[in-house]
Amino acid sequence: MMTGMMRSGRPHTAGSQMIGRSLGPRLAAARRAPGSCRESAVCCLVAGIVFGVSMLPGCAAKSTGVNGVVTVDGKPIEKAIIQFLPERRDAPTAVTVSDKDGRYDVAVSSVPYRITITAERVVGQKKDDLPGGGMIDVYESIVPVAYTDAAKTPLTVTPAEGRSTTVDLDIKSAPAK
Repeated sequence: MMTGMMRSGRPHTAGSQMIGRSLGPRLAAARRAPGSCRESAVCCLVAGIVFGVSMLPGCAAKSTGVNGVVTVDGKPIEKAIIQFLPERRDAPTAVTVSDKDGRYDVAVSSVPYRITITAERVVGQKKDDLPGGGMIDVYESIVPVAYTDAAKTPLTVTPAEGRSTTVDLDIKSAPAK
């Protein structure tokens, strides 16, 4: 099943679980306005979250790194969103985005993680349903649902403490027969 989102963040097909893109231009505009109220609020929020998470009990697990390349059928995926979801409730979640060569690098705790991957591509355009709307991109997932769902993903890692762990994520677009 193909899924995706329109730029407005509304799903264009049933079953879509993709990340909306409607905040991108707004966040970019807020970043361009130094000293704006939104910029200050975002900075304070991020600082509060970082400080709060660092004070959580059990989050003192040793930090380590995971790196590798994410591919579909051997081809690198650019801008794939890779989430590391801890098996333990007291460990933090980690998220990273792959570069143009599919490479990623992320700091994690040395606990077991389930890994999900989300990526999409533009498959066409359609007229925006909003009054006065122009043409908008239509997206579809390039990653099979099994890798996007935390309950179904077969991808796991337990990073080594004190040294970086390499995990190349080569997923298949169709199940082997």
